[in-house]
Amino acid sequence: MGDKSILLLCGRLLLQFVVDIYIKIETTRLEYYRFEQSNYRREILQGIVDSVSDGECRGDKVGQRVLLPGSFIGVPRDMRRRYMDAMALIQEFGRSDLFITMTCNPNWVEIRNTCFYCRIPEERLTAYTPTSNI
Repeated sequence: MGDKSILLLCGRLLLQFVVDIYIKIETTRLEYYRFEQSNYRREILQGIVDSVSDGECRGDKVGQRVLLPGSFIGVPRDMRRRYMDAMALIQEFGRSDLFITMTCNPNWVEIRNTCFYCRIPEERLTAYTPTSNI
């Protein structure tokens, strides 16, 4: 078979597999945080009594909060930390002068030449970098 990788020849099927595995991993992480809430400091909610005293009348809003750590990407604590980091950089170095956006055409010859294992550039894995045989 030579230098052809069976995984890269799968194209979109491999990409779908990667997405499915990523979702399974994220689900497992969320379940871990949900079941390990006793390890985190949190408010003790009385469930229905607290919800009724707050005026909540919808049943799907009753329950306990699941707190996620700041290391979990996308939660408000993580976004706040990223914002503060960006503001610290601006405070240290000043405002940026340029905002550069780069784009390319997938029909360029240079891009088409790097697609060894795929028919279209969209099927190419971004993590794959072809190596030369020395």
